[in-house]
Amino acid sequence: MATARQRWTQLERRLWTAVRRGDEVEVRSDGTDPTHIWGPTRTVRAEVIRELLLTPHTPLPGRVPSLQLSGARITGALDLEHARIDVPFGFDECWFDEPINLYAARTRTIYLQGCRIPGMYAEELRADGELNLRGLLCTGRLDVDNTHISGPLTLTNAQLSNPEGVALSADSAEFGGEMLCNGVRTRGETRLAGAHIKGNLDLTGASLTNPGGDALWADSAQIGGDVTAFGGFHAVGRTCLSDATIGRSILAPNAIFDNGDGPALQCDGIRVAGSLSVSASTLIGEFVLTGAQIGGSVLLRDTVLSNPGGYAFSGQGLRSAGGMFGTDLQVAGAFTLFGAHITATLSFSGATMANPDGNAFAADGTVVEGNAFFDDFSATGQVRLPGAHIRGQLNLERAAFGNAASIAVFLDGIIVGKDIVAGHCRIDGELHIINARVEGDLVLSAALLVNEGDALTADSLTVGRTLDCSRGFSCTGEMSLSGATIGHQLSLRGATLRHPGKFALRASHLTVGADIFADEDFTAHGTIELSPCRATGTISLATENVDGTVDLTRARADTLWLTGKPGGPILLIDATVRVLEHHPEDWPDPDNLDLQGLTYSSLQPIELPVGQWLKWLRRGLPDGYRPQPYAQLATMLRTVGNDRDSRVVLLARQRHRRRHLPLWSKPWGWLQDLAVGYGYVPWRAAGWLGVLWLAGWLYFRTQQPLPQPSPSTSDYQPALYALDLLLPVLSIGQRSAVHFPAPAQAIAVLITVCSWILGIAVLAGLTRALTRN
Repeated sequence: MATARQRWTQLERRLWTAVRRGDEVEVRSDGTDPTHIWGPTRTVRAEVIRELLLTPHTPLPGRVPSLQLSGARITGALDLEHARIDVPFGFDECWFDEPINLYAARTRTIYLQGCRIPGMYAEELRADGELNLRGLLCTGRLDVDNTHISGPLTLTNAQLSNPEGVALSADSAEFGGEMLCNGVRTRGETRLAGAHIKGNLDLTGASLTNPGGDALWADSAQIGGDVTAFGGFHAVGRTCLSDATIGRSILAPNAIFDNGDGPALQCDGIRVAGSLSVSASTLIGEFVLTGAQIGGSVLLRDTVLSNPGGYAFSGQGLRSAGGMFGTDLQVAGAFTLFGAHITATLSFSGATMANPDGNAFAADGTVVEGNAFFDDFSATGQVRLPGAHIRGQLNLERAAFGNAASIAVFLDGIIVGKDIVAGHCRIDGELHIINARVEGDLVLSAALLVNEGDALTADSLTVGRTLDCSRGFSCTGEMSLSGATIGHQLSLRGATLRHPGKFALRASHLTVGADIFADEDFTAHGTIELSPCRATGTISLATENVDGTVDLTRARADTLWLTGKPGGPILLIDATVRVLEHHPEDWPDPDNLDLQGLTYSSLQPIELPVGQWLKWLRRGLPDGYRPQPYAQLATMLRTVGNDRDSRVVLLARQRHRRRHLPLWSKPWGWLQDLAVGYGYVPWRAAGWLGVLWLAGWLYFRTQQPLPQPSPSTSDYQPALYALDLLLPVLSIGQRSAVHFPAPAQAIAVLITVCSWILGIAVLAGLTRALTRN
């Protein structure tokens, strides 16, 4: 050993002495320029370093042995494999010709600050202290797999370059303190798979570059503190934190993650106790949060996610206890949240998402415990929330959705605990909201819906309070509310529906708890179908701006109010209302009203003459005679105490019926009408009897009866004789007491026959009136 030491250089001997004293040996010049010619005064052999570290040193009084060398060149291979090193050692701005081997070594603190090394192999290294590689320049692989460092690992401002392989490998490593990588520059893969970092992982200002590969692979890593990437963090290649566990938060604002069309930031299965923030960052490629569990918030404010034609964000099964905030987020590609659970608020206010050939935003089955904000939101492509459950409000105010000629907003089966507010939104495509349930109001006031076919499909929708499509609401294409249930009110006041020649509004089997208002400048170009529908309160329909059919067949309402002269037919077939208000100036043209089966308890204005109501009724029988409309009008008039007008209506019914009878049966009808008004004008019978009696009396007072052997001829009275002829059943003795010549006798027979005919007509009319009314 003494012989070997005799060959040591002066610098090496100086270093030997300094180790015992714990002093630093500094031989640096103006830097460690690789082109600098190292001389013997600045060169130390690696074998000497090894001997200095492995040889026990007796400490001087008041001194702690350590090896500290600055500005030197280390030649040869520093092989400390399985070595047990009891003194701390450090190299500052030193140049190592060959990789350092610390495999399975046991040591204390290690400093390699500002050094240049071609690589380091330190798998299973055990260090009772820190591993400080600040400012290190490594041109090969830096391998610390399965290393156990009781203190921090410092790589601040280090440069690690191994472009064709792994630049830093720390798989399954354990660090008792922080891992400081702020300002680090890597070329090649950085690996932290299964690593356990007790403190923070600091990537502030770091640049990790591995195009087409993994920039950072930290699968299943456990980090006790925060992951921070402030100050312009930049990763080229995939950043993977799959199944990692983060004790506090991930904070990466203003960062750049770039992996082309592959995963840029992959965090599937990650568990974060605090928040995950990539606000104001740019991600080129997919951001994956599938199955992630976030104890705080997911923050995407002012972030750019770009993966056109692919998935920009994948959050299937994501759990976030603090909400998700993407205010002013910009997305190119699909943003998916299938089956996610957001415990607090979901906010994409002011966000822009574009995926023209697919789903721009998809959150099928997602649960949001708070409110969901999409106000001032813009989407090109389909927005999907089918089966989602939002316990608060869904806000779509001033949002713009574009997916022309297809479904733009797909909300089938959604459950919203409060309101859906979509005022002033624009939807270019179909709003599809079948079998959905909204506990509060659904507000579409001033919204603009445009689609070539179906614009709003809300079949079997349930709204707890009001469906508000008023104040400038415009729907171009079919609006369908078939089978919908609205707890309070449907308002279409001031709305405009356009679907010429087709259904503008289809609302068959609609049920409304209070009123339907489609008045106050309501306009519809196309058919309005409310057949059948049920409204507990009023149906108010302004028909003057409806140029298609208004179909209220089998509708049910307390009050039906029709205002304005319609441009198309109004069908009230089998409708049932308590009050029908329809002013004469609002009546449709003949043949444009169908009243068959309509029932009501009151007509307004009630003071309208019965003749006017008969004109209205005849307009409602375009295809011929129908008895029910007459009977209904008569019943209503009789119910309000107007028996006279009721009989007028029933008489009009018989006359209308007679026009449609065969010619051979019409004379009998004429006779009944003339005689007793079909039984509804019974006083006519007395008039006709009076006329016949007067005619008979005047005639027979000029006639002398034939002589009779009986003296009763002297009791002949012309007035009584005429009366006896008019009583076909009863007799007062005049007919049997006197006889006349043949001409007078023929007149007597004629009067008797007329009395029989008149009697039969009275009986038939009264029977009809009594049996039908």
